[in-house]
Amino acid sequence: MEKVDQVGQILLLVMLLFPPVAAGETWALLVGVDDYQDPRISDLNYTVNDVIALYDALIDPQVGGLPKSQVYLMTNRSTGEDLPTHTNVLFRLENLAARIKSEDTFIFHFSGHGMVRQGEQYLLSINSDPRSLTTLASTAIPLKQLQQLLKQIRAHQVIIFLDACRNDPETGKGDADNVLTGALARAFYVKPYQQDGLIGGTATFFACSLGERAYEWPEKQSGVFSFYLVEGLRGKAANARNQVTLRNLADYVMKQVQVWSSEHLPSDKHQTPWLISEGAADMMLATLPEKVSIEELKTLATLEVNSDPLGAMVYVDGVGYAKTPTTITVDTGVTGEKTIIMAIELNGYVTKRSRVRLQAGGKVLWNAQLERFDTELTALSPPKAIKGKDGAKMVLISTGEFQMGSDTGEPDEGPKRTVNLNAFYIDVYEVTNVLYREFVFTTEHRSPHHGFNPQYNVWTDGQYPSMLGDHPMLGDYPVVNVSWEDALAYCQWAGKRLPTEAEWEKAARGQKGWKFPWGNEFASAHCNTMEGERQSLLPVYALAAGISFYGLYHAAGNVAEWTNDVADEGLPIFRGGSFRTSQALARCASRRWTSALARWEWLGFR
Repeated sequence: MEKVDQVGQILLLVMLLFPPVAAGETWALLVGVDDYQDPRISDLNYTVNDVIALYDALIDPQVGGLPKSQVYLMTNRSTGEDLPTHTNVLFRLENLAARIKSEDTFIFHFSGHGMVRQGEQYLLSINSDPRSLTTLASTAIPLKQLQQLLKQIRAHQVIIFLDACRNDPETGKGDADNVLTGALARAFYVKPYQQDGLIGGTATFFACSLGERAYEWPEKQSGVFSFYLVEGLRGKAANARNQVTLRNLADYVMKQVQVWSSEHLPSDKHQTPWLISEGAADMMLATLPEKVSIEELKTLATLEVNSDPLGAMVYVDGVGYAKTPTTITVDTGVTGEKTIIMAIELNGYVTKRSRVRLQAGGKVLWNAQLERFDTELTALSPPKAIKGKDGAKMVLISTGEFQMGSDTGEPDEGPKRTVNLNAFYIDVYEVTNVLYREFVFTTEHRSPHHGFNPQYNVWTDGQYPSMLGDHPMLGDYPVVNVSWEDALAYCQWAGKRLPTEAEWEKAARGQKGWKFPWGNEFASAHCNTMEGERQSLLPVYALAAGISFYGLYHAAGNVAEWTNDVADEGLPIFRGGSFRTSQALARCASRRWTSALARWEWLGFR
């Protein structure tokens, strides 16, 4: 096999540009590949996510406002002529060249790997074959040919965004640095188009400077440069008139990426975005809806409840919350006023009930003196745990309402709303290796992949060792590296199903709607996340201090967990943080999604 002189992952964006002439139209071609057909090319993590985020911004009526008929999306999830083979991409570019007029704007986005051999540079399409120079030249996209096609597109206005050099595309070297070179930078220079004395504007905005690499952001499931690029386009880079120009966007992205670099990278590593512009820096990219000044009014009231003796159960409108002494927060609703029925109950004492009128922003103190009752009262026992077909301990989550989601401004979590669920049972612990091994041995289903590392709990030969069930440490660790489809197959075997998002969140945060399973304040000692000192998996029964209101272990941290629901994009949703994530993702309302085929060392299920 011919030696590769230089390999690099390239994300090319020739992107959003709104012409000052109303008659001009905007056309877009967005290409993203993160799953290559040839095993010699390492797969990528978030390039398709970046393409979809840009696509959503372009067609959003509040941002780009482009009609879907003028935005072409080609990813490895597409079919037919939209599958990003080298011939399909070149055909689409040539077809657009014949349709785009001189007063128009052209947007081109390529997200994937790049490769250099014997001085020739290529973009790797989904079907690229890197075995030799001949096979590569006939299956990849030569940058010389790409430049010729771009020259045929007589668009008056062009901007190039280049998010390049994330990692090495050669299998086994994905974590190696692949820095931006001068030759690569020169290959993406676009000369301004000139007609009838009118010179168009062009600009090239690189994700990093020469000698640097571009980084990815696992917590955001995105490249760092692309994340801030889309965020700025959606309004974070808007000026006082709520407009986004290229200059505003570049200033915003440069600042945010450099701040991120200083907080996340070693002192000898940097990522510094770099802009080259010819008559395009002040070009308008988006005009966002006018900002409206909103004065937020308080809606929450506070109850501080004490009793003598202590330890009495406190009820609000018939729902038990906590034992005295306790502080309870109540939402007074749209009127800012609410009347509730408070009750305090303790076995052997007369129950006390009161009607309490609450005002938004106010505080009510209730110190109850309880009187003994001459007849012994017997408190109701909580629902008993049961065991499923697979022997896993389960707990009953009672019928009723709970507060789901959040109003913190995090994307895809809001709004906070009331959800009513029927009763259901859910596993107390995450599914363990010893349980999953029984499923594999019984059904001959595939084992979790990757090599074994005691820190991350994975296996050398892809097979469970026979002694696993007798090993107290490995057997009680949560199973990981299982896809959504693996989890569904296990549930079918066990006579169960995965919890829905709503069921998972209610079981995790309880009736009080806590931010975390144990309360509203984060505590690193209660969960296994990056904030702790462990940085590895723990047994499913560890950290009893962090159990939820209903008794679930590790509803925050240790491993994230598959649910039965899918996002709008058709991707399965998983909930809860892991030992690899920060406290922000350990919140009960946090939600993320990924491919149904994904298998990660930090992702399991219950």
